[in-house]
Amino acid sequence: MYTQLILQCLLSGAAVSGMLSVAKPLGYVDFKLVSTNAAQLLRKDVVDMNVQPGDELFLTEIQIGSNRETVQVAVDTGSEYLWVMDSGVTCSGRPCTGGGTFAKSNSNTFQYDNDRGEFQVEYASGEKTEGIWGSDDVVVSGSVVNGFTFGVASQTSSDVGILGLTFPERSSNGYSLPREMKNQGITNRNAYSVFLNEKKAASGSVLFGAVDHSKYYDDLQTVPIVYDDSFPEIKVNVLNIDVNMNGQANSGLGEAAYVLDTGTTRSRLPSGYLGMLEGMLGGTYDDTWHGISFDDCSKLDSMTFEVVFDGKVIEIPAKALDYGTQGDRCLLQLNFVEQDDSHLILGIDVLRNIYFVVDLDDREVSLAQAKFSEDPEDVEVFPGPDVNRTEASRGRSEEQVSSGNSLVSSIDVLLCLALLILQAILFAVVYANASPGYFLLDVEQKVPPIEDRLAKKDSVDVQVKFGNAEMLAELQIGSNKDKVKVAVDTGSSFLWVMGSNVSCITTETKEENNCKAQGKFNKEKSKTFSTSYDPMRIVYLDYTFSIGIFGQDNIYLGNSNVSNFEFGVANITTSDIGILGLSFRDESEPGYNLADELKNQGVTNRSAYSIFLNQAGSKAGSVLFGAVDHSKYYDELQTVPMAYNETEPDIRVNVLGIDVNFDGNIVSGPIDGEAYVLDTGTTRTQLPEWYLGAFQDALNGTYDESTDIFSYNGNCSELNNISFSVKFDGKTIEVPASSLTHAKEGNQCKFLADFNPQDTIIGIDFLRSMYVVVDLDDKEVSIAQAKFSSDKPDIEVFPGPEVNRTTESRGRSEQQVSSEMFKLLILQAILFVVVYANTSPGYFLLDVESSYYPPEDKLSKKDSVDMPVKDGNNMMLAELQIGSNKQKVQVGVDTGSSLLWVMGSKLKCIDRISGKSSNKCKARGTFAMDKSKTFNSFFGEDMRMSYLDNSFTEGILGYDDIYLGNSNVTEFKFGIANQTSSDVGILGLSFQEDGDNLADELKEQGITNRSAYSIFLNKAGSKAGSILFGAVDHSKYYDELQTVPMVLNKTFPEIRVDVLGIDINLDGQIIRVPLAEKPYLLDTGTTLTKLPTWYRSVLANALNGTYNESLNTIYFDGDCSKLNEISLSLRFDGKAIEVPATALDYSKFGDRCSIYMYSEPEETIIGIDFLRSMYFVVDLDDKEVSLAQARFSQDQPDIEVFPGPEVNRTFTSRVRSAGSITSSIDVLLCLVVLISWFL
Repeated sequence: MYTQLILQCLLSGAAVSGMLSVAKPLGYVDFKLVSTNAAQLLRKDVVDMNVQPGDELFLTEIQIGSNRETVQVAVDTGSEYLWVMDSGVTCSGRPCTGGGTFAKSNSNTFQYDNDRGEFQVEYASGEKTEGIWGSDDVVVSGSVVNGFTFGVASQTSSDVGILGLTFPERSSNGYSLPREMKNQGITNRNAYSVFLNEKKAASGSVLFGAVDHSKYYDDLQTVPIVYDDSFPEIKVNVLNIDVNMNGQANSGLGEAAYVLDTGTTRSRLPSGYLGMLEGMLGGTYDDTWHGISFDDCSKLDSMTFEVVFDGKVIEIPAKALDYGTQGDRCLLQLNFVEQDDSHLILGIDVLRNIYFVVDLDDREVSLAQAKFSEDPEDVEVFPGPDVNRTEASRGRSEEQVSSGNSLVSSIDVLLCLALLILQAILFAVVYANASPGYFLLDVEQKVPPIEDRLAKKDSVDVQVKFGNAEMLAELQIGSNKDKVKVAVDTGSSFLWVMGSNVSCITTETKEENNCKAQGKFNKEKSKTFSTSYDPMRIVYLDYTFSIGIFGQDNIYLGNSNVSNFEFGVANITTSDIGILGLSFRDESEPGYNLADELKNQGVTNRSAYSIFLNQAGSKAGSVLFGAVDHSKYYDELQTVPMAYNETEPDIRVNVLGIDVNFDGNIVSGPIDGEAYVLDTGTTRTQLPEWYLGAFQDALNGTYDESTDIFSYNGNCSELNNISFSVKFDGKTIEVPASSLTHAKEGNQCKFLADFNPQDTIIGIDFLRSMYVVVDLDDKEVSIAQAKFSSDKPDIEVFPGPEVNRTTESRGRSEQQVSSEMFKLLILQAILFVVVYANTSPGYFLLDVESSYYPPEDKLSKKDSVDMPVKDGNNMMLAELQIGSNKQKVQVGVDTGSSLLWVMGSKLKCIDRISGKSSNKCKARGTFAMDKSKTFNSFFGEDMRMSYLDNSFTEGILGYDDIYLGNSNVTEFKFGIANQTSSDVGILGLSFQEDGDNLADELKEQGITNRSAYSIFLNKAGSKAGSILFGAVDHSKYYDELQTVPMVLNKTFPEIRVDVLGIDINLDGQIIRVPLAEKPYLLDTGTTLTKLPTWYRSVLANALNGTYNESLNTIYFDGDCSKLNEISLSLRFDGKAIEVPATALDYSKFGDRCSIYMYSEPEETIIGIDFLRSMYFVVDLDDKEVSLAQARFSQDQPDIEVFPGPEVNRTFTSRVRSAGSITSSIDVLLCLVVLISWFL
């Protein structure tokens, strides 16, 4: 551990040398402009649109197969997959082989894909193409994409194949070239830049994985993609299209969403522009030639179109559009459709003047005025998806590496190089396989669309009109590393994912859900998968269920992997995402706990992790396993024991109270020592009904109990004046009300809040404001106020479970090693280098991302029955790699589950409502057991899980290696679904049940010291959070972590803690709201916190509003901005976490604001909505939770490794983790010491 510090100079040297070359090869695709006939032009345009010759497409050449056959395809950002002409294709109506054909029989590497069925595509123009699906190597500009799936046309009426570049999710058979380039390491990101060039040019380019700054003027402006789950397109909002002529501006028709489509020649504008242009040009529309006919083309010289985006105006000269002479007349060709047409298009004619970057990872487009010049290329490689592309530094281009901007000074370089020569012999080989002792799991926010579920444990009859959040993490599973995303859930105990053949079922409408959208795991194709023969059957309170099997395989997370991790693989489910449970493992059930396994396999020292959910609106948070990042929180962590119940072990801590500050008016809620679950799987914190009255009084709003929507008249900005003070023993976490899920509707603001729960849960909305270290070894949670900054990570590895994590000295961080300590470490290194050669850093960071849910989805895996949901929630997904070929899968991180299960490759997806087959559950990656050499089926033990909403997952249990970052857990037992109605697998982090618990396995395999992890869900709106196994990240919370004991149920152990109260802070006025019911589950797999029923009325009264019990909604007059002044204060024993009222589910409803407050009499859950405000540490070893106010900042990680389970985590010294060496004097002293030693 100590000797690792010496290597930082080595790492610095590597970083310097790395500047001299590009880290990733670029996919640079040149294409040329070709002319095509009328029928080919607008494939997606209306059927009766007659297009004349002279229209354009952009073609590029690719090579396919072992013999590298060259074919031309049209580059089309409006299509989703690649298809080419077969060598024996039948051309209908016109030649179709001019661009080349592919003879699949001549390629030794071609494979039929019989699982996908027949390839068929039909366009609105009437063109049809039929053929088969297959996979082969595709070469794009010299880069080889292995085993890429595409269509091979045997019959077509088109004249050229298509290279689609839009979202692959639009089609169940879609395979995305940009995504595969990222997955196979060709690029860092699922993103590309498009430059069509000016009209007179014959070629343009698509740059995969990078941007060329020489191709545009000024700065790129980033705008979000208007994403529709039912038909995802690269569509952005255009605020207006103004037309200028002779200096006179004519304002356009206002805001509308346009598709950016390189497969369409001429743009499609609302018909209202036709009359405007006819008047300006003095012309009339010619139906024959589909253009405006006028007398003189020179009029176009003084005409320009201004396309107005949010923050950027692009000028389009009229002569850049399609125009020409028709006899003695001039013809300007544009397409016009009705104003309410849903498919407005910016085609090639307009896009020539726009340089645009499409980021499919972040669902955003960056654009600028295209620059037509001969300037040298200035290419900047995109960062990976864990870094926000638009917030990343400008970096250095390939052509320009400035010595002035070197990473270190020249003196430092010389000194470091000299030191490297001496160090390399001693340390290079020794540390080749060393683990850092922690693992960072990034989480992304999944904000589902309308009609989606609230949380997996919400109650019945909830009508939601806006989305909630769920934190997703991406995992890779099996030998071929199937990628799946799972909801990160501290309210669940194990991981389960979608099997490749999962059947997605929707229980109510019997239509298919989107359970494959987050990836699936093909256990048959993983050579390392082995079934456990344990059935996986999960039924949730809303009757969603998953049925499958448990199995074991390797799970890959970043550069780490967990071998033979046991998790569930659903083969039938009504859920739409798997779960990464991070709560205590139920030893009597299959499914491993990730934090335990990271520790067991030596990736971390401790079964503990730190959670940073990031602030609302951010896209990413993280779960840091085995360490703490001190840059993610303010002040000190406060450790509180978990309210541990052996029969139902949850990450549950006592909350002393939750005050609400309504713009200075402090309202203290009726919470007094009640145990709350810290639940990253629950969106909304569950508050007692008493709080409803407080909110109604303060905001003069109303609450609809049936929908948990609180509405009031006014702007949602009022939420900025509202905050919650969540009080734990020794720590108070401030949660801004703006963290609550809210939306503007008319003149009302609405937000979701749960004032009538059956459990006490701090969900994502509150947890965003908390940095939470969950120590499963010591059963305690450390909590601090989350810090949302760009500070460098300050990661401290947790000690092993034999050492108390919280009493160990803070030590030095990775970034701060003093000269004295450094000299001492150099002398120690000679003695200890061999001993520590294979030691682990003691923690593991699992990044999780937030995931979007489609309509009509389940609330949570433990919801009540008959819950019709009208808007989505979010779950935290983590990406794992499983098996010998490191198949990537994403699973939902779930502290409310204990098993890992993923989607099998031959999964049957079943829609939860309709019961029909679907392919949506495979979207997050699948695990092919048969392709992993290390998979062990464990005698085919069945996995069957069914949920109370009738969703289910079936499959088998098996063992395989799981890779997480640079770590891996070997022979991890998990489930592989072969039929499911869920759409993502689950990484359960609660107490072990059927499969292996990741935290336990991390500890048992020596990756961490302790079966504990820290969770940071990040703020609402962020895409990523993290789970830190075996450590805590002190940068992710404010003040101190407070440790509270878990309140455990022996028959069903969960991560539950006592919440003493949830006070209402009305802009400084505290309404005390004590709680005296039962412990709250900390559940990252539940979107919305579920609070006692009476709490809603309390909150409504505080807002001067009313509570509609039938709609589960609080309504109050005015703008929802009032919520900005309100917060809920979750009081644990010694710590209060402030959850902003904006973390609730709210929206504008007419002239009122509504807050949806979900409640379930039988459940008390702190879901994602509240957990976002908390940083909490789940200690499965000691059955306690440590929590603090989450800190949403960019501070550098400050990670502290947990001690082993034999030491109480909360009483360990604060040891500092390893980091960089920054002092030149230190380097020089080190050099002198080493030279002296050698002499």
